[in-house]
Amino acid sequence: ALPIYAGNAAGFHISSLLKLADTKANKPGMNLLHFVAMEVENRHPDLLSFPARLEHIGNASRLSEAALLEEFSKLRSQVSSLCHTLDGPDQQALRDQMAAFLQDRKS
Repeated sequence: ALPIYAGNAAGFHISSLLKLADTKANKPGMNLLHFVAMEVENRHPDLLSFPARLEHIGNASRLSEAALLEEFSKLRSQVSSLCHTLDGPDQQALRDQMAAFLQDRKS
């Protein structure tokens, strides 16, 4: 597959990775995927821990944008309701306790 260029960034199609295992080398049991893994290990060992940084991807992939937007809307409504409740004259002590939260909400 040809490289993909967007601005100054170079990339590739994810489906190209599957072809790395099919490209054989002149050593038995070796393919291009093995070579790429060895090069990463030698030149960029910090990248070997990359899969560990993806541990939350599985859980996140089960969420839909619509569900997140609905949840966000409910939370926003609850915060607005709380702020309205705090506007009452007998809520000064609670307003004082929640001053930092209320300030963050406005920004």
